[in-house]
Amino acid sequence: MASWLVALTNLAGATRALLEPDELVLSRKLNGAAELAFKIRNDSTAAELAIGSSVVKAYRDGALVFHGRVHEPLVTTRQHVAVIARDPIADLAMRYVQSTLTYAATDAGAIASALLAHAAADHETRLAAGTIASSVSRDRTYEEGKAILEALVQLGEVDGGFYFRCDPLDVAGTFGELVILYPGAGDDLPGLRFECGAGTLDNLSDFQEELRLPRNRVRAIGAEVAGVRVDAEQESASSIAALDLYETQISFATVEQAGTLSEHALGALQVDAPAAYSVTPTPDAPLLVADFNVGDSGRLRIDAGRVNVTATVRISEATLRVSEGGVETLAAATLGDASIRRLPRTPARRLLDLLEATDRRLASLERA
Repeated sequence: MASWLVALTNLAGATRALLEPDELVLSRKLNGAAELAFKIRNDSTAAELAIGSSVVKAYRDGALVFHGRVHEPLVTTRQHVAVIARDPIADLAMRYVQSTLTYAATDAGAIASALLAHAAADHETRLAAGTIASSVSRDRTYEEGKAILEALVQLGEVDGGFYFRCDPLDVAGTFGELVILYPGAGDDLPGLRFECGAGTLDNLSDFQEELRLPRNRVRAIGAEVAGVRVDAEQESASSIAALDLYETQISFATVEQAGTLSEHALGALQVDAPAAYSVTPTPDAPLLVADFNVGDSGRLRIDAGRVNVTATVRISEATLRVSEGGVETLAAATLGDASIRRLPRTPARRLLDLLEATDRRLASLERA
């Protein structure tokens, strides 16, 4: 069990109260905001809570693991107050480019840092620039009214795009720092294993495999320039030959550069049927914060019916539940970017599956 402490402060960092929630739910998302959700009793301590201007800090065994403002919605009933706090990445969805910004042959990380500085020049963001990894040079123009967070996400979505997250800081008035990661999103942890089925660690109680059709021709459509609509197209001839044509269009109404549209089209290209896995862990599964962070890579092994997969996966989202007394369990995780090796369903494997299914059926009849 870990020791957790949750403090309520104001924007300047002055502590207003120590909170005693029965349960904490910490969620982190790669290329997105972290969130801390909990309920407290609706009493005099709860009276200190104010949406927007109240700040929550959470410590695990003395180390800061979350720092963010009380966000929407803040819901109060007669008995309880349901609180959702989010790190300053979330606030960038409500911050906009104030005047046209143009970057030519500029590193994508430098563009991200400049966008953050642009937002801070308009008003405090509570987000410092942290480690900014060099990645790929881009040409970008952002018109007035472009959401800062949308611009960051799109820099990550293109072919060769970076990853980003907010690392919490224990600094008065500053909640965290923007970290740009490239080419990887985190550490490769061979000992980090999520497995389901006979002959595995079986630390997943359930899973969901989601397969989608490929997108092997992508047309990105941009703005109209001198009466002509700018566009760019990318395709995979080998994928089309093997799987037939699956075409899609994506729109970027304010983008005038064909090169930028080409990067978006290439980033959206899916030459194989992409797979994503959502898993429901058992209490024995690895833990967010203690064992891994979002962006880290581990091993996925599933042997259940039609799904027989071994994969190296990147953890893109994860949720940690902390019960009373500091008991931690991984509530859910989303595993993507899988390098999948589908194991063949050999006659021997099918026979073994049949025998195992028969044993389970007999055991069920004996219990009845």
